Amino acid sequence: MKQSARETLVNTMIDIIAGYGFDGLSVRGLAAAAGVSVGAVQHHFPSKSAMVEAAMAAVESTAFERYAQLDQIAEPADKLHAVADLLIPGEGTDRIARVWIAFAARAAVDDKTSDTYTRLWTRLRSGLRLLIAASSGRSETAADAAHELLSLLDGLTLSVIAEGMEPARARQIAHRRVDEIVRQQVCS
Repeated sequence: MKQSARETLVNTMIDIIAGYGFDGLSVRGLAAAAGVSVGAVQHHFPSKSAMVEAAMAAVESTAFERYAQLDQIAEPADKLHAVADLLIPGEGTDRIARVWIAFAARAAVDDKTSDTYTRLWTRLRSGLRLLIAASSGRSETAADAAHELLSLLDGLTLSVIAEGMEPARARQIAHRRVDEIVRQQVCS
């Protein structure tokens, strides 16, 4: 299936952000990288803000498509492990993870990005909270455990992307913590 001009531009934006961060994204740079005119870019994205929103919407869509694949897993604890595997990139060059890290950094200095980031993380954290509660039969401390786990996964992703940590090592740490959280929830 052939991509539309807009989809091609969005994919090119994701490549640019993954390689250079949001500072590397410009109308002219996108036009050059996509092999189109500046006018063609501006037709679809009249501002850098519109480009950023489109790129993040595409990353969000990709992330939640990946997450939807976990619906086939019945056991909540197994699904928590699968979420860890899903959120920690398999390599430091994973473009979706690199854009996500750039998005997190931008959220610290841009209110609109922060609002979107908060909405997405709240949604993901809520899903983790439900999985933690279901895996242990307890919900009293599941919110804190979900916050902790998501923060750990974010940090491990950053370590893989920015520090070159081996993904297998990052996943080992994440899986150990998932097991500890489930055990603590059951024993509390």
